[in-house]
Formats: sequence, C-alpha cells, structure tokens
Amino acid sequence: LAWPMASFRVARGVLCCAALAVIHPCLSFRPSPPSGALHVGPSWRRSLTHPLLLRTEGRSDAASSAVGTDSALMQRNKMLHVVYRVGDLDKSIDFYTNVLGMKVLRKRDVPEGKYTNVFLGYGPESKGEHFSVELTYNYGVDKYDIGKLGFLGLGVCLPELQAVESSVEGHHGRVIRNVEELEITPSMIPDEPAEQYRLWTMATAEDPDGYQIELLQKPQRDPMHRVRLHVTRLEPGIAFYTEVLGMKLLRKRSLLPEWPAISVWLGYGDDEFDQTLLELIYEFSTQELDVGDGYGQIAISTPDVYEAAKIIEAKGGEISRAPGPVPGIGTKIVAAKDPDGYKVVLVDEKDFEAEFNE
Repeated sequence: LAWPMASFRVARGVLCCAALAVIHPCLSFRPSPPSGALHVGPSWRRSLTHPLLLRTEGRSDAASSAVGTDSALMQRNKMLHVVYRVGDLDKSIDFYTNVLGMKVLRKRDVPEGKYTNVFLGYGPESKGEHFSVELTYNYGVDKYDIGKLGFLGLGVCLPELQAVESSVEGHHGRVIRNVEELEITPSMIPDEPAEQYRLWTMATAEDPDGYQIELLQKPQRDPMHRVRLHVTRLEPGIAFYTEVLGMKLLRKRSLLPEWPAISVWLGYGDDEFDQTLLELIYEFSTQELDVGDGYGQIAISTPDVYEAAKIIEAKGGEISRAPGPVPGIGTKIVAAKDPDGYKVVLVDEKDFEAEFNE
C-alpha cells in the first residue's frame, strides 16, 4: 500500500471538495478509474460516542457503575511496543539501526518455541518511557504475507530526512515516496478552520520485509510516533480504544483528495507529539481487510491484567487469551481483539518492569 498518512498537497481548486468531505464524511471520492465513475462509500453518520454495539444484556445498574469506576484503571495504561514478524533478522536490524537510527534494546531467544524476539527503539522501555518495535523471527521462516490493507506500518519523526532517504536502499529497504514538502488538511477533531493548512516535510520507505515507514521531519522526544492500522469499523474501533482501553481521541481528519479515507489518532496522553499513538485509517470505498500473517499485535501495560480482563468482558469485548503468565517467560498478560479483529495484548506493568532485571 503506497498511500501516505494524511499527507498531501491540496490544490486550492479542490478546497470545496475537502470542505464538503468534512461536512459529509460519508462521501467518498476515490481517484477516478478509467471510466471516470464516482465511487460513493457507505455512510458513517454515527456519533463518536455511539455505543460499542457490544454485549450489554443482563448487566445491572450497579455493575455498570462499577465498570465505569474501574475504567479509571485503563487510563493508567501505557503503549509499550508493536510486534511483527520478519524473515531475516540481520537485515531488519541493519535497516532499523542504520537507516532509522534505532538501537537494539534487548534480545530474547526462545529455543523451545523456535523463535527469537529483538526489541528496537530510541530509548529505555522502562515504565513506557519509550515505545519499541518487537521483531519476531520464527526459525526457518524467511518470508511473510504482510497484507495490503491491514498493518500499514509505522510513523516515525526524525529531525532530518534527506540523509535517511539516501541510506534506505543501501540497507535492504526501498524508497516509496521521496522527501517533499506537503500541505496537510485541517482536522475535524479538533475543529480547525477549513482554510488552516500545515506544511510537513515527509517521505515513505519500506523495510526489508515491505513494512512501510512513514517519515515526518520533526524533532520528537521519542521518534516512534504512530502505529498505523487499516480498519473497516471506524466508530466501533474508536469506542473500543477509548471506552474500553482508556485512550483519548486526539485527532480525526479527512485524507481527501489524495486518499478517500479518514485518519484517527488515539493515545494515552494529551500531546500528540510527545507519545506514541495508534492511528486508525478508514477507507470509504472498501470494507475488506488484507492483514496477511506478518503483523502480530500492539502491547500495552496495565496495572492489573485480571481487572483489565473483567473490564473488557463487562463492556462486551472479546478476550482471545485469558489473563495469566506466559509460559517460559512468566510475565502476566491478557489478550483481546478490537472490532476488526486486531490483537491487543495487555501486559502487567510490574512484570514488564521485572523483565529488565533478568
């Protein structure tokens, strides 16, 4: 997938089209096929606070109140890392360290499971201070189907992009979009004037396995800015991550005219450039996912995985792995699925800290 995140020039001649999209987000203007036909996507006129459309039957008022109180637990969560599979660990490490400037933070080999994990990032993982990438190599597997409409890769902020671009192909990667200054459309959330545009210097590259890295020229405390997922159920997805997992909705923006889609940024803090965010991208003209078998999950720390599981179940969420310790590692986790089926692993924050003392 070569479309960038919400980064594109907007010609003044299409301003009215973009403004219309803000007012009526159900309209979809996909780049015209040879016939020149206009594609109109499905309507999403639900409010951002609509119900999760999850199971709530039989819950008492007292239980609902208790769940609301317990939701404060989820607001103490922190983004930890994203997990995906790679076919050549040495090539991947070379790319992420020598092109993107990350460091190898730790490495864990699990012979009984026939896999190796390598954690890379820009600083210490402890207490969620920095987000990391967990690359998984399964013994003997050298290639994965990474999908075209699923995990859309990472967004990374770096202070200078020209040198990064020039180093990509020498380290097993590929440049998808050269460095250029792009005009960014205004947001619906927060409500920004229709004439408000930003200029961002951006580029897009692929790592050795084809995972995309969207680069933004902007200094940031932790350069790991976003994990990007394509979704088909945007509003239930927003509700899941905010009402169940305790995130905040920070930004919602149309990506017209270059991409008939909406981008949503979610995170646990208030400053969208001082944390790692989850970005959900909904494309109007498709209701299909193509996730492949490369992407794994995002990991989030939580004070108590057992209480977290109760909250998720009480709010109708799907638990895909019951809370408890991971065999061979001991860290307690619970796994859930979002409305599109993406896996989210909640990790006991004390057990996560103990991993650094091993």
